[in-house]
Amino acid sequence: MLDAINAGFQPVPHLLFRCQAELSLSNGEMVVLLNILDFWWQADQLPFPGVPALAKRMGVSNRSIQRAIESLEQKGLVTRSSTASPMGETRKAFDVSGLVARLVEISRGVEGRRLHNKGNREAHVRKTNGAEDSGKIYRI
Repeated sequence: MLDAINAGFQPVPHLLFRCQAELSLSNGEMVVLLNILDFWWQADQLPFPGVPALAKRMGVSNRSIQRAIESLEQKGLVTRSSTASPMGETRKAFDVSGLVARLVEISRGVEGRRLHNKGNREAHVRKTNGAEDSGKIYRI
């Protein structure tokens, strides 16, 4: 187990997995996105994996990766940009701020639904327990 941990790990927001369908992500797009995010080591530096590196990791063609990236761009989750390396070289990078913004938007909706559902559950409990007149709220 320790060897697997020492090889590195990637923290990924649960919402990305839970809302894959809401984000309209195919399984292939999800894996490409996770691989891009695996290169995002510092918040202020965009990830910059090359298409060939992603294709080799996933065991697919470069064209499959390109199609997935194009789809992620069309969905507004990823944009490609050029950035300078520490050595001053220009390299292609992926800006995932669209994904971050979408997950923030979804999280606000999830929190709103959670609060709404909590209120509905409390009202239901008050009514079914005959406590609607007493003002008691039974938490479930």
